[in-house]
Amino acid sequence: MPTPGSRDDAWASSLVYAIEDPAAFVDAAGVVVAWNEAAAAIGTAGPEAAGREPATLDNAAEWTAALRAELVEGGQILVWPAIATVGDEEIARQHARILERLAPGVAHDLLNQVGGIQSFVRVVGSGDERDRGLLEETAARAVETVKSFQDLVRTRRAGPAPVSVAALVAEALALARHPLQDVTVTVDVGDDLPDVVAEPGDLRQAVLAVLVNALDALGWPASRGELRVDARRSGARVELVIEDDAAAIPASELPRVLDPRPPRNSGRAPLDLAVARHLVRHWGGDLRVEAGRVRGNRFVLELPVGAGSLAGLAGAPAGDAAVDAPTTSTTPAIPAPAAARPEALPGAILVCDDDDSIRSLIVRVLHRADAAAIEAVSGEAALAILADRPVALVVADQSLGSMSGADLYWRAVEIRPELRGRFVLLSGDAGDPSVAALAREEGLRIVEKPFDVNELGAMIRRAATA
Repeated sequence: MPTPGSRDDAWASSLVYAIEDPAAFVDAAGVVVAWNEAAAAIGTAGPEAAGREPATLDNAAEWTAALRAELVEGGQILVWPAIATVGDEEIARQHARILERLAPGVAHDLLNQVGGIQSFVRVVGSGDERDRGLLEETAARAVETVKSFQDLVRTRRAGPAPVSVAALVAEALALARHPLQDVTVTVDVGDDLPDVVAEPGDLRQAVLAVLVNALDALGWPASRGELRVDARRSGARVELVIEDDAAAIPASELPRVLDPRPPRNSGRAPLDLAVARHLVRHWGGDLRVEAGRVRGNRFVLELPVGAGSLAGLAGAPAGDAAVDAPTTSTTPAIPAPAAARPEALPGAILVCDDDDSIRSLIVRVLHRADAAAIEAVSGEAALAILADRPVALVVADQSLGSMSGADLYWRAVEIRPELRGRFVLLSGDAGDPSVAALAREEGLRIVEKPFDVNELGAMIRRAATA
């Protein structure tokens, strides 16, 4: 049957009305003359489009993306197929939307933090303890910013693991700190909630998708209003609630607001909420939307609490190699010589890092431990040294330009089979699943940058004498 405002006298209108998916007819003159109820319901076509060329409409991009069928008699039928499920392409598109919204703010914060470090470095020589404390605090925030951003842009998945809800919320709000600067944020998430179990990257994207959707509804790029985040235990799940005070979604549209293409008058951007629901459902959770308690809208992420069979995921499985993670220190200093010098380490230790400052720092630590250290500025240089002489242990950065630390490990073992399991890898992204898997399978130790030189020295000693 005809749709109000649509011309049912247009010769192709009956074809458009018979299509279940959103559809419209553009005549031979290139103007919109008919559309069906499905197209009107999602706001793609309506009276405002009648008699106009699609390229002149506010949502011209949607018309460009439609499937087109050229008609022999002239004109086109355009169809917007309903997305029945969310797939990898939709997840990637939504992830790109998160980056578009949050990356500029993260870069801004990081520049501020690094600038603060540079400023404090200039004055810290005065010996003012307050300046030193501020330097350490600023550097620590810069490190956390970088690590959060690494997690955000990582596309490889490591599988299910216990995730702290409090940490999940804190990380999401930290990443969105800049666009949230004019939004009043209230958080009530206790540290005593049980961990939930899922792929951490999926949960991170789900929470950020809801958060970015709220930022849009609050007026991004100049978001203003209120945002409330709270979490509570509900049976075998933790309910994480993100509530905004944006315009309330009409009650008639609530059932469809979680669709990949929600109704236009819902006031919510497409894809975000559908992807969030898809990701949490994959791990046994769900997402629902409710009217706000006072005003606005409530989005409830139901996250599955870890079962007893997954409780051991927090540690390494029996028989796997332990992965050491030294305490983070943003201002490593060479430890003072101990009163009694430790026993000299057996054999030479090869240190491979293309950063001169890090490499020389590690060498100095080894010299204080009476260890013979050999320096290599690249993976190729390290392999040349190994071809010439044996070493007791290799300490290598994971990022070596054209060669990764993992690549160096396998090529080194080919030259010196006795080095199997005798590597310490330094990594600024120790959460990388491929690095973690190599450490487990080969019994290697990973040192997360930035590191505490005292603990690094102790770890190298354990590895060298194992």
